[in-house]
Amino acid sequence: MSIERHTSGDIAGLLKVNRTNVPGWIHTWNEHGADGSLEGHRSGRRSGFNPEDKIGLGDIIESGPIAYGLNTGVWTSKIITQIIEEEFGIGFHPGHVRKLLKEIGFSVQRSTYKLVHADIRKKNKWIRYTYPN
Repeated sequence: MSIERHTSGDIAGLLKVNRTNVPGWIHTWNEHGADGSLEGHRSGRRSGFNPEDKIGLGDIIESGPIAYGLNTGVWTSKIITQIIEEEFGIGFHPGHVRKLLKEIGFSVQRSTYKLVHADIRKKNKWIRYTYPN
C-alpha cells in the first residue's frame, strides 16, 4: 500500500490499527521483506528461570509450605520469592512471582478481611451500641 502512495493514516484506517505502528512496519518490510513480518526478537532481559526451574518450583509449591519446612500453612508471594532466591539463585519481585505462578498454572488469591460467616445483624448492633466513640 505504501508503494501505491497511501499515507500511514490511510493504511492504519484500513487495518484498524494505530497510525504510529505503520511507519515501523514499512521500514521493516523495506529492510527485510516478507521475512521481516515474522515474529522476531523481543526486547528486554531474558528470564533466567527455565522450564526445568518452573517444574521444580511447581513441585515445591504442590508439596506445601509445611513439607518445605516452614511454620505456615499458606504460601505468600513474599515467601515464594525467598524460596526462588534460595533454590534457584534468581531474584524476583513478589509482584512478578504472582505472574510467574499464574504462568505455571497456579491460581493466586489475595486475602480478604471480610468474615464470610459473619452475622450482619450482630455486626450492626455491635457498631451501633458497643463500638467506642
